[in-house]
Amino acid sequence: MLLLKPSGDTFKVINRFTVTHLPVYVLPSKSHGWSDIAVTVGGGGATAGTAVLKFNGRKYPSNPTMVPVSSINPNQPGVVKLPLHY
Repeated sequence: MLLLKPSGDTFKVINRFTVTHLPVYVLPSKSHGWSDIAVTVGGGGATAGTAVLKFNGRKYPSNPTMVPVSSINPNQPGVVKLPLHY
């Protein structure tokens, strides 16, 4: 997964993420001014669940399977759910 930021007539890559699955959620909580992102992880030995990725001031963790699995309420106000298909 790529996180892109508009930069003039093009986009700048902010972060590359490995081993993510849909759905992806943009959470109302923020870390260092950037929205927290929740991604679905599982398979290949990784514990299935949702990993919440927090911006550390420079970047987000690139491997969501290295972040502890947590539970989020995808129906809480302010959560944006990216589509289940592409």
